Amino acid sequence: MRGPRPKPAWDRIAPRLARNESGCWVWTGASMSNGYGVVQLANPRRVGLVHRVVYEHHRGLIPAGLEIDHVCRVRLCANPDHLRAVTRRENTLAAGSLAVAKAHADKTHCKNGHEFTAENTYLWKGKYRICRACSAARQCARSHGVDYVRYRTQ
Repeated sequence: MRGPRPKPAWDRIAPRLARNESGCWVWTGASMSNGYGVVQLANPRRVGLVHRVVYEHHRGLIPAGLEIDHVCRVRLCANPDHLRAVTRRENTLAAGSLAVAKAHADKTHCKNGHEFTAENTYLWKGKYRICRACSAARQCARSHGVDYVRYRTQ
């Protein structure tokens, strides 16, 4: 490799962090279309997400299977106090009331009014809640050759 060794990523990130009144360290450099800041890594063909580089600099490696969540919900924030390592599910549910996954997780009843209880619910593929009462009614209608939607309303 020719020329001087590139500076470590943290040394290039630190001058581009602007601290605001809410405590966020806002990245002022390049960002992707989804709103996350990016920085060139030591390998000239690779870029990294700023918040991940900062987290690893201050806290160590991100544990396998976890991703970094912005507690402040500001995608350009790189304050390590605003970053936490969580599962994808935790990150999705923390995204706010507009997230589809959170809206479904908050439901207490199926679309036919049956309560999601331990006895009346099973998980399909380990993550989708299925109402046992509706499933039984669908199966009964199918075995009798009846349209389930008509069967349900009778």
